[in-house]
Amino acid sequence: EKWTLQDFFGIKPVAHARIRQAVFMSIAYCYHARLGRELRKGLREQLEATWKELQKPIGNYWGQAEYGERCQWLRLSEKAFNDEVRKVEKDFVRNMTVPTGIAMNEALCENLFMILVSVLNRIPIFVVGKPGSSKSLAMGLIQSNLNGENSDNAFL
Repeated sequence: EKWTLQDFFGIKPVAHARIRQAVFMSIAYCYHARLGRELRKGLREQLEATWKELQKPIGNYWGQAEYGERCQWLRLSEKAFNDEVRKVEKDFVRNMTVPTGIAMNEALCENLFMILVSVLNRIPIFVVGKPGSSKSLAMGLIQSNLNGENSDNAFL
């Protein structure tokens, strides 16, 4: 059965938080992670501006503002998007066994999330970046944590 735009806007309130998280993480995985730091900020600003534009009335009907479909519950702002992405990345990483002394910085968390999602969904991934940006460390941690039934955590 095919989902329509009306289905998306008609989601029950109990599901809003999870759908919001899925929308943010899909954008983060497909677009945000591929950009440099300044371009990422620009993408987040553009997402917020576009969402705010959808919140404006599209007309006036007998003195009442008329709105199109606007999905208010998404509450998309630059900060909310960035915070949600970091939160989910850290939630994924918490399920991994990480040796003591390894700093879970932003680059490592992002690399672990991107690699883990790609591996679990059988999506090819190239991890590129400057030397020292935790690429090899992330690959090693993924390799040591993904052990199927022998994993320390059922999540993995």
